[in-house]
Amino acid sequence: MAIPLRLLAVEDSEEDAELLVRELRRAGYEPRARRVDTPAAMSAALDEGPWDLVTADYRMPQFSGTAALSLLRERDTETPFIFVSGTIGEDIAVGAMRAGAQDYVLKGNLTRLAPAIERELREAGLRRERRRAEEALQQSEARFRDLFDNAPIALYRTLPSGEIVDANAALVRLLGYPDREALVRGLASEHYADAEDRRRWAARVQREGEVMGFEVRLRRADGREILVENSGRAVCDAEGRALYFEGCLVDITERRRAEQDLRATQARLAQVVAASTAVIYVLEVRGEEFISTWVSENIASILGWSPEETLGPSWWPDHIHPEDREEAIAKRAALFREGLVGSEYRLRHKDGAYRWVLDEKRLVRDAAGEPREVIGAWVDVTDKKSLEAQLQQSQKMEAVGRLAGGIA
Repeated sequence: MAIPLRLLAVEDSEEDAELLVRELRRAGYEPRARRVDTPAAMSAALDEGPWDLVTADYRMPQFSGTAALSLLRERDTETPFIFVSGTIGEDIAVGAMRAGAQDYVLKGNLTRLAPAIERELREAGLRRERRRAEEALQQSEARFRDLFDNAPIALYRTLPSGEIVDANAALVRLLGYPDREALVRGLASEHYADAEDRRRWAARVQREGEVMGFEVRLRRADGREILVENSGRAVCDAEGRALYFEGCLVDITERRRAEQDLRATQARLAQVVAASTAVIYVLEVRGEEFISTWVSENIASILGWSPEETLGPSWWPDHIHPEDREEAIAKRAALFREGLVGSEYRLRHKDGAYRWVLDEKRLVRDAAGEPREVIGAWVDVTDKKSLEAQLQQSQKMEAVGRLAGGIA
């Protein structure tokens, strides 16, 4: 099958151009050729390109091969250019090659033309592939650089010896430096509150290849210390030697402070709950079901059970007095409608006795209005119930006494 070839022939002789085309056909090409013999005609043809190959006679009445070569190279550095001329000296040929021509062929020896074209088309293809690869690499590096520079997280690249090779804007801000240059002038260890921490981190990365969440204190430019998580990896050569480290830093100073505050608050809350006469509990809402997920520690002193024994969906209904169970369960179900309910019923102590409790609970909904959990409290009202019963009995006996006195 003939090989298509877009050929621009800079040639003043139509007959020579035809000879060129015939030779290419004989060699297995199917040329789509255009002949030009002036600078204007060549410029117009280049505008209509692209061309696979440009050939040119060295000497022409209105043009020259060297001028044609210059005109092509002003626009295109990759398309092969071959001189096809009647006579050309060695010095001229060498000069033409230096100027950007790929080859020269004498018109009296056109059998050299096809091999020269085959070689140059192959070389041109390789040049195009190399250029595309270089452009792709440049674009990739530019994208990486853009992502690196504009990433909201602090990124770095350091050498095993400690030099800072690169740092992005987020890292410059994190450490309080005026610009990147001021930051990278020093060694990485200089930014550690304890320089030994950097040595330990580097040793781990070289040994393990990657270290995530290494907590360390760094010192900012203003002297203030911050707590960060350092996650990085070693980039190694073919022999496994670390070339450099790259990774990111996350400031966890405020998170740690918040966690400490939360633990302190939880400890204070636990003390308050422990001293309270109310057992606090939390239920997760799953459809129509309530699952006990947390109960305060003081349930042990009030009802005898450990918090772990009361977790799950069945403990509560199984430990309600049979006479109170139906009403208590109905009250809990009313939470979906009322949001806040209270009720009194008997709940079995671990010793087997029943204790009266006042149970008040509130339904908590999420941002979408869906039921999320229930927060409630049990208060032991057994003594109150006993006093109420005694009072009722006393009032009853008093009423009976009055009635008996009236009859007498």
